[in-house]
Parts: sequence; structure tokens; C-alpha cells
Amino acid sequence: TVNGGAIGYGTFYYCSMLTDINLNGVTSIDAMAFYYCSNFTLRVYNTTPPTLNSGALSNASSFSIYVPSSSVYQYKTRDVWKNYTNVIFGM
Repeated sequence: TVNGGAIGYGTFYYCSMLTDINLNGVTSIDAMAFYYCSNFTLRVYNTTPPTLNSGALSNASSFSIYVPSSSVYQYKTRDVWKNYTNVIFGM
């Protein structure tokens, strides 16, 4: 669980053991934060989508993003997040 702040460049780079990550109050997710991560679930508790760098999920695979049900539309239409509409779900 990450509470507040930013997810920096390459934070979880090639982290093959990553299965679940919870973000609460995070303001931004930088480039390559989840580079080459796979088979993980990202839960973002922010009602307003944090800034997502276009390369934050580069080469990541088999992941799901869960956001507050009331904010699904915001995430699916926000810059960069909208590239992941097929894996964004309400919680």
C-alpha cells in the first residue's frame, strides 16, 4: 500500500513478485513505474485520477485496475488512463 505522494520512475521495474498494489492519495505515477510487471492488480482509491505518465505501464501485461465505482468514467476518459479502458473496473 502506498499512501500519498508519487510513484517514482521505475519504482516497480521488473517486479515479478508484485501481485497487488493499493494506491491511496497518490498524486502521480511516473514513467516505467510498472515496467514489465505482469499478473497484478492495481487498486487506486483516489476519486480523482492521479497523473499517469504515458510510459508508466509500458510492457506491463495481464493486469487489472480497480478504481472507485463513482469514478470509473473519470478514469476511462482521462488522458493516458483512457488507454486502459478495457482493464479499468469499479470497486
